[in-house]
Amino acid sequence: MSVTKAKTPLFLLLATLFALLLAVPAMATAPSISSVANDAPDTEAPTIVPLEMTTVGSMIYSNGVFRVKATDSGSGIAKIVYSFGAETTDVPASPVGASEFIYDIPLVAADGETQVVAYGATDVAENVAFLSEPVKVTVDKSAPATIVTGAKNGSTSSKPVTLTFSAKDASSGVAFTEYSINGSDWAKLSASKKLSFPKSATYEVKYRSTDKASPAANVETEKTITFTVRKSDTVGPVTFGSNVTVKRGATARLRYRATDNASKTITNVVIVVKNSAGEIVQTIEVAGIKRAGFWYSTSFKATTRGVFRYYVYAKDSSGNEQSKVGSARIRVK
Repeated sequence: MSVTKAKTPLFLLLATLFALLLAVPAMATAPSISSVANDAPDTEAPTIVPLEMTTVGSMIYSNGVFRVKATDSGSGIAKIVYSFGAETTDVPASPVGASEFIYDIPLVAADGETQVVAYGATDVAENVAFLSEPVKVTVDKSAPATIVTGAKNGSTSSKPVTLTFSAKDASSGVAFTEYSINGSDWAKLSASKKLSFPKSATYEVKYRSTDKASPAANVETEKTITFTVRKSDTVGPVTFGSNVTVKRGATARLRYRATDNASKTITNVVIVVKNSAGEIVQTIEVAGIKRAGFWYSTSFKATTRGVFRYYVYAKDSSGNEQSKVGSARIRVK
């Protein structure tokens, strides 16, 4: 007896083949271009540079550390290396493999002495940024010292007070002095190094100075001076002008004076010239100290015909502003 073999239908064979193809692991596919590029070896050395270290004159002044920054765009920073001479010190990056690592190298020189430091870095792939040329650094751990003159702590003055500040720093030098009056925000002292207190009041002035050391400056512990201004003269001067007529193109003499019952001298004289519309044409600041009650004059170039008026402003020796503003006419023909 013969046996007849059954034939497998074609659609069953195709279904089996499709299932086998789906079972092939995804990792069997060809690698992409980007994955190949990411596997490229790191052959570039890291870079390392000083950070926030400033030069004053020809010298770097440090507050006790020398800050460096190492970067590596490949395998990342493994360590930095620094040396004060023959021996070197290794400092592992934190974390190892970081693309950027900042470190403050602790200087061992005493305050005021000079330290020589060299620095380098190594990445995870063992590419080396060799030690730099030695750098000279002067250690400056001392803050400036500021003194103030013009009033004594706890004193009372019957006249306006002007404080003068003087700051010194033996190493990097003074960067700036700042102050606070009666709890105000800290403000930097101007180039004059002076503060004026013309009004009657009690003042508490705090002050301190900052030097030029880096990467962080040394800041003086704040000091305080308290004083009172209690002026016996509280009334300002009365000012006067004198009418004048002049031809166009000529120079007019503007006469002025100020009287004051308590002060013998007048300061801060300012002449303001206005046109008939009340617009300021010229402001004249008169230098020097003038005697109260005496006539003085200043010049005004008359370039336009018309009627003008000038106003006289002044202060007395107690810092009081004029109690009455004098004025006079200028007629330009």
